[in-house]
Amino acid sequence: MSEPPNRKVNLTFTSMLMACNPNVICLKSGENTLHFEKVKCIYLDADRSPLGTVLDIVCGDSNTRENDIKFTLITS
Repeated sequence: MSEPPNRKVNLTFTSMLMACNPNVICLKSGENTLHFEKVKCIYLDADRSPLGTVLDIVCGDSNTRENDIKFTLITS
C-alpha cells in the first residue's frame, strides 16, 4: 500500500483555547473550531524551530496502527 500524499492546510487562530478531553483535542478561535478525535498520542518537539513549537498529533483506532493519521501543528 502506498503512502497518501501530504496535504497542507494553513489555519490561523489569533486567540487559541486548547481543551483536552480523553482522546479529543479542540482548538477554538472566535467562531472557528478545529477538532481532533481518536487522539492516540502527542509528540512535542522540545527544540523550538524558527517557525514555532512543533506538535505531532497521532489519531486512529486504539487497536491498530494501520490507519493512523499524523497531523503536524506549528504554534508560535
